Amino acid sequence: MSSAISSHGTILQMGDGATPTENFTPVAEVLDIDGPGFSRAMHDATPHADNFEKVVPGGILKTTPLTFRVNLLPTDATHDENTGLLSKILGKTEVNWKLIFTDTSTTTYAFPGFLQDYKVMAPVDGILQAEITIKPSGTVTVS
Repeated sequence: MSSAISSHGTILQMGDGATPTENFTPVAEVLDIDGPGFSRAMHDATPHADNFEKVVPGGILKTTPLTFRVNLLPTDATHDENTGLLSKILGKTEVNWKLIFTDTSTTTYAFPGFLQDYKVMAPVDGILQAEITIKPSGTVTVS
């Protein structure tokens, strides 16, 4: 038997920036989520005497974006131009995000990030959706 964990029910939350206690609200109608991820440059450390490449990891851990789609609800507070996703890309607003997984520990990735892409899709025979990309802009804390 596999120990795989269903990802159905994963929650993406958007912070409101309030102080001293920030409030987090689940983004409405989130579909497939991809990322964030991590990458590190590798530096060639191969001496002339070796026939096979040797590498050492670089010093900076880079983050790859989080991308997801939503069933677009243009007047929803988490999607609209006043407080929602659209407002974040229009305003160049850094937001604190939480991605909460469905494991028994509810593992959470928390990070600040900017909306990098916001693309609306309106197919003739389909559902109004938006594809969103968030680029983390600091430490991703895993808890």
